[in-house]
Amino acid sequence: ITPAGQPQNFWTTYIMFMLMVLAIVMYSSSSGTEVASLKTNKVMEIVMTSIRPLPFYLGVTLSMGLSGLIQLALVVLCFSVSWNIAGILTSLQANETAAFLLLFIGGFLLYSFINTAIASIVSKNDDLTTTMVPVEMLAMVQFFICVFALESDSAFTSVCSYIPFTSPAVMFVRYMMGFASAGEMCVSAAILYGTALIMALLGASFFSRGSVHYGTVKDFRFRQR
Repeated sequence: ITPAGQPQNFWTTYIMFMLMVLAIVMYSSSSGTEVASLKTNKVMEIVMTSIRPLPFYLGVTLSMGLSGLIQLALVVLCFSVSWNIAGILTSLQANETAAFLLLFIGGFLLYSFINTAIASIVSKNDDLTTTMVPVEMLAMVQFFICVFALESDSAFTSVCSYIPFTSPAVMFVRYMMGFASAGEMCVSAAILYGTALIMALLGASFFSRGSVHYGTVKDFRFRQR
C-alpha cells in the first residue's frame, strides 16, 4: 500500500480495521474458552439443570462480549493517551463511529455464536484448539481482504463486503474509503445480523446436545443419532 495520495482518513481506517479484526478474533474465541472451562469443571451440568440451553447459551456469549467491549474501550483509551494519537481518533465523524460499532458488534456476535456452540462439544483442552482454530482462521481472512480494499475497490472486495464472515471489516474499510454508501453498509449489516440470528438459533440446538457430550469430537455426530 502506498499511503501517498490517499484520503485523509487512510491511517484512521487502517488502525481501526486492524483493531476490529483482532478484537473479533480474540473476544469471540474467549466465549468458546469460557464454555469449555465450564464444561471441563463440571459446572455446566449444574447450571443446565436450572437454566434452559438457549438463555444459558446467549448469556455466556453476551456476558463475554460485554467484558470484551469494556476491555477494548480501556485499551483504546490507554493507547490514545500513551501514544498521543487522540487527534486521529477524535477526527472520526459520528457516522463513521456508528459504522464501526455496528459492524464490529455484528461480527463479534456471529463468530461468538459459532465458537460457543463448537466449544460445547469439547471435553478437554486439546480438542479446544482443534475445533476453534479453523473459525479463527476464517475470521482472519478479513484482514488480508481489507489490505486490497484499502488500495482500490474491486468486484472481489465488493462481494466480500456482503458475505457475513468477511463483511464486518471489509465493508467498514469500503465505507471509510468512500467505495460504499451508507445504504450499502446498512444492507451488509442487515445480512450480517440476520446470519448471526440464524447462527444463534442453530447454535443453541447444537449447544444443548454438545453440553452433555463427553466423548471425542469425532464421535459427536454418531453418538447423537
